[in-house]
Amino acid sequence: MGKPDHIPPAKQPFAAPLCAEPRPARRILLVEADPAWSGLNATQLRQQGYTVQLASDAEAAWDEVRIHGCDLLITESDLPASSGVGLLRKVCSASPSLSVILALGTLSSWQPADYPLLLKATMLLKPYAPEDLLALVASILPPPAGGNDRCRPGESPMGKAAPQRIRVPLTKRNASPT
Repeated sequence: MGKPDHIPPAKQPFAAPLCAEPRPARRILLVEADPAWSGLNATQLRQQGYTVQLASDAEAAWDEVRIHGCDLLITESDLPASSGVGLLRKVCSASPSLSVILALGTLSSWQPADYPLLLKATMLLKPYAPEDLLALVASILPPPAGGNDRCRPGESPMGKAAPQRIRVPLTKRNASPT
């Protein structure tokens, strides 16, 4: 056998991007009764590349989830007309795999029978800073293409380590208001 006519060039080392493939837009439903607070949070989430839909009460949010769906639901526990408890109950029964962030300031409006619902949501205690919300969202739902997608795995869009999702088991002792 003779020499080959063509010798393939040496392979270049593979340089992987810092993050995975570009991600499609991620849809977040933000349920907040206070228009100023929802506007601030929606603006910051949109700057990260998320698509954000707003609802000011549980009924509007439920309609939005049923009709259009979402990748992440962020709701406060105390909503006008119907509580966040009712919304969480409906969402968990219809879409058990949907990620939910529940912002709450107190557990006083919750009944003991509702406590298992708390285990289905990631808690965010009020008052919270907008960057805390952004870091928590990024840990649950990585930023989409067009947002800050140049992060390394385990980092939030702000370059800090993404917070761990901590679920604290509720007992009668730590669930009752003091």
